[in-house]
Amino acid sequence: MYCDDWIHSTDCFPVGNLSSQRISALLSLMTPDVRERFYQEWCCCRSEQEYLALDITSTSSYSQFIDDVERGYNRDKEDLAQVNYVC
Repeated sequence: MYCDDWIHSTDCFPVGNLSSQRISALLSLMTPDVRERFYQEWCCCRSEQEYLALDITSTSSYSQFIDDVERGYNRDKEDLAQVNYVC
């Protein structure tokens, strides 16, 4: 949300429009340490003007055909693989 506003008000490489899917794909390429450092620095820059909320939705699935379904921590304690969305 507000990515276009951020790109136009920030000195960065000319990236054009970034859809939420593209942002999620870019974030998934980051290591957890790099992602955490990014969020910490971003929060420091923005905390005086607004708050930061992350949506870490996951959807459990019985599917064996969805490539993004994976096993891991399941907040709902279901013994199912899930698709994780980071928005």
